[in-house]
Amino acid sequence: MYPDFEPWREHLRREHGLTTGAGLARHLLEHYGTGVLPASAFGEDDGALRVRVATGLFYGESDRPRETALEVCDPASLPWIAAALGRIADILADLGPSAG
Repeated sequence: MYPDFEPWREHLRREHGLTTGAGLARHLLEHYGTGVLPASAFGEDDGALRVRVATGLFYGESDRPRETALEVCDPASLPWIAAALGRIADILADLGPSAG
């Protein structure tokens, strides 16, 4: 995944002091234990508020869960994938602007 946080730029600057992808990556690691790479690691400008998120562990930690994820109609319904997606949703809800 390669999410773009540009729409949240002003909120991230004001609430978290974040103005670069590297700062965002560091914040995600330090506050949420989530390791990502900033867009600058892929040749983009330092100010780009994009990060690269590896999705490999969503599918499981061994061959059997990975195979199961490929075989089912709705992989998001698998407990380990649902938990990973829920964790991302929780991080985004905490990090981002409130919906209200």
